[in-house]
Amino acid sequence: MKGRTCFGIPECGAPEIMANLVMAVPSNWSLTLGRLVAPKELIINGRVAATSGYLFQHHQDYKLAVVGLDSLLPNLQGEADYCAMMVEHKMPKFVVFQGIGDDSLPLEIGKKVAAYYLRQGYQGDLEFIQVNAVENPASFGIVADQLSGDLESWEFLKQMGLPPSRLALRWNSEATGDQPPDDLKEILDICRGQNLKECDRKNRMCGRPQ
Repeated sequence: MKGRTCFGIPECGAPEIMANLVMAVPSNWSLTLGRLVAPKELIINGRVAATSGYLFQHHQDYKLAVVGLDSLLPNLQGEADYCAMMVEHKMPKFVVFQGIGDDSLPLEIGKKVAAYYLRQGYQGDLEFIQVNAVENPASFGIVADQLSGDLESWEFLKQMGLPPSRLALRWNSEATGDQPPDDLKEILDICRGQNLKECDRKNRMCGRPQ
């Protein structure tokens, strides 16, 4: 059985709160999947590469790649614009994280990158899991408000709906009962220190959509 709790994140101060929550994830966890999209404000101001972003992942040949929208989903159009990213120093339209958290690509690097883009107003979702914990696996998921993001070409995010910003914590309740494991303590302290409102556990709007 899984223990679970979730919190809503108010619009005021949300980027900083979310960045602090990400930085509070234990360094021995893993960022299994993350997708952040540039906010409309940056796009309108011409600060974002129109079709390009970063793929940041654990891979035997490379860790970071500049990719186009067409490399993410077959029905999306947009090749990687290397000049926009490397010469004009445009910000990425998206950042995708996959499997970050080992000796070759420590989670601390992924956390710093994700926190930076959250503070710039990027929106999307991030999923962290506790690794090497057979008896008490836990996870932490965060969804940044997508309502003001540029989602026209992000069909997989549109399919997730348009939920409010929130976070969800899950753990093995057979090991710890209703009390979350110590690994989640710092995250919970931030939630309570910011007076974040705890959601009803039956509320399907809480946590990562299933």
